[in-house]
Amino acid sequence: MADSLETLQTRLSEARDALHQLSIGQQVVEVERDGRRMKCTSADAGRLSDYVASLENQIADLTNAVSGALPRRRFISTRF
Repeated sequence: MADSLETLQTRLSEARDALHQLSIGQQVVEVERDGRRMKCTSADAGRLSDYVASLENQIADLTNAVSGALPRRRFISTRF
C-alpha cells in the first residue's frame, strides 16, 4: 500500500531535522525508515540526504498524480 501524502511529509520533516542535527554537530540521530528506527552518524549524512531526496520525489509524484501535472525530473546524486 502506498503511503499517504501526510505520512510522507511527516517522514520528510523528521529526516530533514535529523540531517540538520548532524550538520550542526550532533553525534547520533534516529530516523524511522521503512518501518524501522535507524541510528545515523555524520558518516551516514550522504545516505540521509539520499533518503530526503527520495521522499521529496515521492511527494512530488503523489502531488502530480493528484493534480494531473507532468512528473518532475528526478534528482541525480553525485559523489566524488
